[in-house]
Amino acid sequence: MRRIFRRSKSQSTLKTNKPLPEIYDVPPVPSLPQNLRQLSLPLSVQSAPLPQSDRYPEPWVPSPETMSTDALPVVSPPVPEQQIPVTEKDSKIMAAYNVVNNTAQTSKREQKVDKIVTQMNKAITESSDNATNLNTWFMANSAVLSSAGSILANIDSKTVDTTITKFSETTKVVMDGLTALQQIHPFLGAAIFAFKGVISLTMTRIANNKKVLVLHATMQETLMVLFHVRGLKDPTTQVPGTNETVQGLLGGIIEEIAESIKETGSALDHYVKKGFLAKTLKSTIYEERLAGYAATFVKHKENLEHRLIISTARGVDTANDKLDEQGTRMKSMEDTQQQMLKMLQSLTTQREKEIQSFVTEYAGGAKSCIDDERLLSQLVQMSGESAEEIAGTVPGRLDNEKLMEKVQKNLTSELLENLNDALERNRRTFDRKLEAQLKQLKRIEQSIHEESNRVIDEFHRGPHDRIKDKELKAIWQYMGWKGSVKARHFVLGLHDHYAAQRTVLPSHQGQLEPTTPSVDAVTPTVEAMTPFPGTGGGTGVRKRVRREDLWALAYLNVSRVQPILEAVDDDGTGFISIKEVNDFTESRPSEWTLPVWLAYWSQGWHESMNRYKLKIALIMQLFLAEITQIKAENRVWAEEYMNDWGINRVDSLLRSLRAVNAVSGADDIKLKNFAQEYTVMEEQRLKEKLEEFRYVIDEVETVSLITGPGRLERYILPLLYLILKRHLAITKLAKNHIFNSEEFWSMSETIWYLFKALDERIINLVEIFKQTHVDEDQRLRSYALGLLYLPWKETSWNPNLVKFVPWPDSSNPTTAEVLSDVEQEEGQVTLDNLVYGPENYTELGALSYASEVIWDNTEESTAHSHPLVGPWSGYLQFPDGDISNAVDTTLSWIWVESVDEEGNVSGKCDTALLPLTLSGKMTSDHQIDWMLRTGENCTQIIGRFDADSQTIIGLQFDKTTIVNAEENDKKIGLQEQPDAGTKVFFCRTPVDVYRFRYTPEQLDVNPARVRWVFACQAVLYQVRQRAWSRSYFQTVLPERLQLVRFAAQHLAEERNWTPHSPYLPLSNEERSAFQVLLKVVPPTAARFYTDFARFQLSKNIIDFLGYSCDGCDKHIVGYMLSCLECVDDMFNHRIDLCSECMSNDTKTERFSHSVSHLMLRANDHIMHDGEMVHYFSKGKEVGLRVKKTFQQQKQMLLADMPSDSKLKLPETKCCYCLKPVSTPCWTCADCVIDTYVCDGCENGAVVKPASHHTEKHTLVRIHDSVVAETVDSPVEDSSETYTVLWEKIEGLEDRLNTQLASLETRFTAMETLLGRLVEATLRQQAVGERS
Repeated sequence: MRRIFRRSKSQSTLKTNKPLPEIYDVPPVPSLPQNLRQLSLPLSVQSAPLPQSDRYPEPWVPSPETMSTDALPVVSPPVPEQQIPVTEKDSKIMAAYNVVNNTAQTSKREQKVDKIVTQMNKAITESSDNATNLNTWFMANSAVLSSAGSILANIDSKTVDTTITKFSETTKVVMDGLTALQQIHPFLGAAIFAFKGVISLTMTRIANNKKVLVLHATMQETLMVLFHVRGLKDPTTQVPGTNETVQGLLGGIIEEIAESIKETGSALDHYVKKGFLAKTLKSTIYEERLAGYAATFVKHKENLEHRLIISTARGVDTANDKLDEQGTRMKSMEDTQQQMLKMLQSLTTQREKEIQSFVTEYAGGAKSCIDDERLLSQLVQMSGESAEEIAGTVPGRLDNEKLMEKVQKNLTSELLENLNDALERNRRTFDRKLEAQLKQLKRIEQSIHEESNRVIDEFHRGPHDRIKDKELKAIWQYMGWKGSVKARHFVLGLHDHYAAQRTVLPSHQGQLEPTTPSVDAVTPTVEAMTPFPGTGGGTGVRKRVRREDLWALAYLNVSRVQPILEAVDDDGTGFISIKEVNDFTESRPSEWTLPVWLAYWSQGWHESMNRYKLKIALIMQLFLAEITQIKAENRVWAEEYMNDWGINRVDSLLRSLRAVNAVSGADDIKLKNFAQEYTVMEEQRLKEKLEEFRYVIDEVETVSLITGPGRLERYILPLLYLILKRHLAITKLAKNHIFNSEEFWSMSETIWYLFKALDERIINLVEIFKQTHVDEDQRLRSYALGLLYLPWKETSWNPNLVKFVPWPDSSNPTTAEVLSDVEQEEGQVTLDNLVYGPENYTELGALSYASEVIWDNTEESTAHSHPLVGPWSGYLQFPDGDISNAVDTTLSWIWVESVDEEGNVSGKCDTALLPLTLSGKMTSDHQIDWMLRTGENCTQIIGRFDADSQTIIGLQFDKTTIVNAEENDKKIGLQEQPDAGTKVFFCRTPVDVYRFRYTPEQLDVNPARVRWVFACQAVLYQVRQRAWSRSYFQTVLPERLQLVRFAAQHLAEERNWTPHSPYLPLSNEERSAFQVLLKVVPPTAARFYTDFARFQLSKNIIDFLGYSCDGCDKHIVGYMLSCLECVDDMFNHRIDLCSECMSNDTKTERFSHSVSHLMLRANDHIMHDGEMVHYFSKGKEVGLRVKKTFQQQKQMLLADMPSDSKLKLPETKCCYCLKPVSTPCWTCADCVIDTYVCDGCENGAVVKPASHHTEKHTLVRIHDSVVAETVDSPVEDSSETYTVLWEKIEGLEDRLNTQLASLETRFTAMETLLGRLVEATLRQQAVGERS
């Protein structure tokens, strides 16, 4: 039955409704008679033209004449009804028309039905259109898709660059098609969206690493299989012969593919963030892992194709093309993981091959290469990376020796990093980045969709119609601008527009009353017709300015053109596009008008940034003060954070920002209120984003995901303030908890990558300035109030420029606000906010390692499936470690966990220094070949197992691996040393009583006696141990305490620390006693106490990382003395000494230090750059004054002054013991009054000082009263300063030459003109004389 359509109340289009049985043939509405159709049309309305004034810039004001009826809209009278005969057919037509247009009779239920039907019809129509469009697109791009499917088949090392370009081009097409496919079948969205997000995050890194291309291509080829379902009409249709639908059949594997894409994307994200040398040294592990991911996608592809064939073969949507008939079907990839590995290895660059060959053939392994300074230098040189890049520092920060130590430390850390743990840790961060990226992609797609629809609607209109803000649209149209306009012209146009409005407003504008009630009564406005200058008073732009916003016009003057220009011109090209205009207007708060928004960027943003400058400076001051109060175990890592290059750049960024000048005659109060409102909104938005990423920025791309689109300089200071505030709150937690050593490094990385993103922004701006023939130096000086100038200019470490000090500035107006923010942040931050979590030293640690080892000879311990399984004890040569040089051998136990049918052995081993894992084989004739591993170190045991005597006799060999063989227990690059074998012997004797066991030589002499003695001693020891008798503890406790002390002393010696009591170097007797203890104390207990010694060192000793004594060349610990006179102008080079060398003259390549020089000493912390600059100046001033006091005292004593003399000797008493002080001594650089400390009290005062002096104050060493002559630093010390000065002089000389040349040209022209005048005057005189 045919249906009739009628219009409902809620719909503007025709809807399906109830059928009308009595009417079957209804003509369309356009066929209505003209006289009947006229009745339904609206009345015609004509607008009267507005009068225009010929005088500019007076506004048009309605006059009584213009307020006549002629000025009102003209309404046409209704057409009078005419008597027209109506036929029967006309009556039917009118009845049908009335039914269609009768809205009063539509019920709410009918309206709901109409709405549902409309949506269903719309969805069906759109789905059908999308499917048709996708098929059309697929056929049109079949060649491109075929090319995309052959990328892996054609890739090799020679054509990889061409392949990258090809992949970049085809991927865009493939992603467009997948987006369209997802719209048709939303259940495919999980995999498609994951693919798009991963590609967008890692696409830019392909050029830097070709192996990433293989993973991208495998993911793409897998997802391209989904194009085979493009013609599927209904995915919910049940597959014949099964209980599943097509969607259910494919849904599971789609989710698996999505998860694999995310996991692979995270691995690639971790891989590309590593340095070139780190990736090359671990290339085998990375290649195997990447090959495994690639093989996973091959498997996914096969499964997906298999399920598609099943659904198609059983008749689902048989009208579609068969899979085998599609010409663009990709070639199936049946390679194994080994074949994928070969493909990855084929992309290895020549430089990578050279490094790998060097490591394996010449260095004997990565670890030995890193440990050797000469080989490490060659390795860095071969890599093409600078040592500063590998060390994570900048030129000038460290000397060559310290720099290479940092390189060695970083590469060793990379080598020993467990890949599984690293990937798991990176996955958490990557998931947050991926989620943010997907949200951004959805917004972009939505924006593009809306933009395309609007462009289609406005295709025949002008470019101004693409501008969304009505006021700017009118200005753009009036000025006749096209798709883009010069930024200065645009801003000047805005200025002229608002300047005209300010001119035409009457002087009593503040007292104007609203002319209309209701809305305008609440928001008063002032109307002005403002023709632009130079138009002769033509048609103007009507602008309604809210009276409450008139204050903003004061900020839109010519002097503020530059900041407004920068705010709108986001890319800095000097041209403003329509997109930039829309982005600028859409980013303003919803309640703000355009004048207020422009006023904010004219002045308010700069004032906000200067306020952030003060707040960040205060945060850094609080940070420096907080470091001295945190746990000693965390101190060294916190000091590294504060000495990092990123913190130095924070200082340069703040110093670079200039103060903004106030605008005369402007209402600063209102602007500050608006600026504060916007600052709070933006800060809250950035905070929410940072919380999504847990305040971790692990790469440059993460910064844009946090800030969103727009100039980074717009967000850099508020973002930095929020990050540093969070870091300060975390540092406060370090007062009560011990952190993982990587926690502060993660914080440093966040600052580092933030500034790397800023560097990229600066580089882009500089390139744009060069292309536009602008002096980039001068341009950056003025751009964004100079915010980016010093971060661009200062590329080396300059401690003398740093202003951060650990004491707050009382004049800082933001103190109360910052302290409140810090307190609030501190209340929100818990241990759960840590990236790595706290270290738990309350656990048993080493003691829990031996919990499953059973030494008792019970049925439970002897009922093993294999005679080799169980515990073994004996001596092992220690392969490597912190105290490897302290001992030749150490007592060890081995726990064999299992031996399978093929003879594969697995288990673990424990020594006094660190645990090892056991793997290897045992042959049928009881020959054993074991490998004991710990990280990069390993040792091999080859011998024979005697089942009758339950002993193992063999040889131990040292081994070195190229890489950390953490996966599949693979032995890579092992170099055997058969001549270095050491005899080993293992038996079933428990390690607790192994000290009493006889030697083979003793057994040969008198077997019965030695066995009886051993049995008696062992049983007595075990009885005392189980009973916890006093005699047992009297034996054990002294051993344990001595072991802790010896281990701490030797660890300090191995780390090359300067002598610091009580951790002095071991004597020969102590060293021998230490070796004995490691052979008799059970290995697990010994390791527990050596670990405790490490913990004790970190708790009690301040390690001045990166600083070594210029006298003894050891790492300075405890406290450091710096010469106040042996220092260059930049503070990059100076003399640093330990307490043992401070009384000796020292000579280096740059300085000749004398003991008479003043020395500065910080007691409880490392002096940071700003603090050091302050104390070097203050310490020198105090030291010279004190030396003069001692000189005056000495002169008065030598002069033998009479007792009745009014002159008194200057008092120099120790503030502790109050005894007279003479040189050598110490004086305080913090106390206002000169305060003295004698050597005896400085070494260990037992009383409190009588003055305000404290132990934490900085001291100056006064060796004698001789004032050393000032010796100028060598020319080399100030080479950088002289270079800068010469550059400035040369620049001034060039400018001077240019100006002189210009003046010379002008003077020459003037001389010529004067010559002509003189000649003319002479001629006139001659003519006059003749006449």
